[in-house]
Amino acid sequence: MSTWTIRTLNDSSITSLTLDLRFRNAPKWTHILSMLRLRHLREFVISSNSLSLQCLTQFLRRHNGLTSLTTKGLSLEDSEVHNKSVLTFNALPRLRTLVGLPNDIGHILRLQPGFKVLRYVNISDPDADGYISSLNDCLDAMVARQKVYATSIAIKTEHTSWLLSQSSADSKRAMPLIASLTIIWKGQNEELPSPSFTAALAGWVALFPTLEHIHWGVKSDLEGSQAERNIAIAIINRCPRLKTLELLRDPPVPKRQPPPVDVWLRDDSSSIQQLAWSQDTQRREQIVLLRLRLILNQFVSKVLPHVLVVIRLGDSW
Repeated sequence: MSTWTIRTLNDSSITSLTLDLRFRNAPKWTHILSMLRLRHLREFVISSNSLSLQCLTQFLRRHNGLTSLTTKGLSLEDSEVHNKSVLTFNALPRLRTLVGLPNDIGHILRLQPGFKVLRYVNISDPDADGYISSLNDCLDAMVARQKVYATSIAIKTEHTSWLLSQSSADSKRAMPLIASLTIIWKGQNEELPSPSFTAALAGWVALFPTLEHIHWGVKSDLEGSQAERNIAIAIINRCPRLKTLELLRDPPVPKRQPPPVDVWLRDDSSSIQQLAWSQDTQRREQIVLLRLRLILNQFVSKVLPHVLVVIRLGDSW
């Protein structure tokens, strides 16, 4: 890349940059990154299998306005983390979203910055080598920050035994303060979540002490099925602190009308109050309907406080 190209990039108004450096010349790109100074950069996505943490942190130091950082498969060595002088405590004051493999996220969270506004942590790519073995280390790094997060975690059916081991009586791990958890379930093409997987997942999410909202991306095959009900019941029974549970269509179907909403009421005000199907499209209209229905539910709960009421409301309501 020529000096003129670097100068042009640095003088531009680029706000989002995505670099896929896998199978590229690492020394060359290390040099290129050292020359980039993008004053308006807010979102940075980098994929690499050989870029060092030191190179990344030097780049981050020059881009203090970042609000979102995504790393995919960086070459991060534990020994590098001990050199925290590259980034000061006040670095990256606007970073709100951190996305990547658990190993990447764990290393970054152990750097010096306070990450004052960091809230969203998305742990992705469960097919990567060492994903599940490094997940606990990532969660430990989140615990050390003592922040309340909204987190997305990808889980595969093959992780059932790991989920069971984490929720066993012998496991007494401190868990991060996650208020909202999105489970991205990675099953096979025709696979439905088995009862054993559902039970193991419910036992694991019950360990998060501040969890109030769960969003689980499920297959369209589940809509209205007994499997859907089993998932909901298993999670509700194990997580009495929940306020909302959403089973999200995965993937969403374009131009599809939002389906009816099951509203669950129990006499315990701290327990689950609503079970909703939702999707990204027409999200705003559905939220309005949920609020209206919640008002109705609260009224009914005052009249019949000891009765479990299930109201099925269609789109014509």
